[in-house]
Amino acid sequence: MAIASFRGEKSVADLADKLYTKLTPRQRELAVDAILKANPQLAEIDKVPQGTLLNLPVLPELRAKATRKLESPDDQIVSQLRDALNAHGKRLAERNRQALTALEETRRHLEDKALAEAIHKNPALPEVVQSIVKAGEVRNKELADRQKRFEFAVAQILKDLDGL
Repeated sequence: MAIASFRGEKSVADLADKLYTKLTPRQRELAVDAILKANPQLAEIDKVPQGTLLNLPVLPELRAKATRKLESPDDQIVSQLRDALNAHGKRLAERNRQALTALEETRRHLEDKALAEAIHKNPALPEVVQSIVKAGEVRNKELADRQKRFEFAVAQILKDLDGL
């Protein structure tokens, strides 16, 4: 059986039309039945995530479209892993950027003149503010280190995937 990835088609008939060339109504019906038999999860096609690998039955009377290249499963998995890692890296970078922005805003607020005056009026607050500043500095360093380690790990994984 050949392998193809699910790309969000709305029906199995749409999938068959995208996978095979010039289907007659009878051939489409045959293709739909064979695809469903090989991939029962397509019975609820709206619940199938994009990128899901599909088994394509051998149908000698039908020819796969050249534009819908039937890749090897290994290549498809590597491609999906690469895409997932890149997407996760972008989400992590954005979360780190937001956290660093929040830390910077906290530091700016603590430097506000009116707040500084209010803090100095209460003898317990300068120590609390100092601990907040130190915690922010530690968190800032942790975020930068975590981002660096993640980027290194992803680069190594991608390098290993290229070697497959």
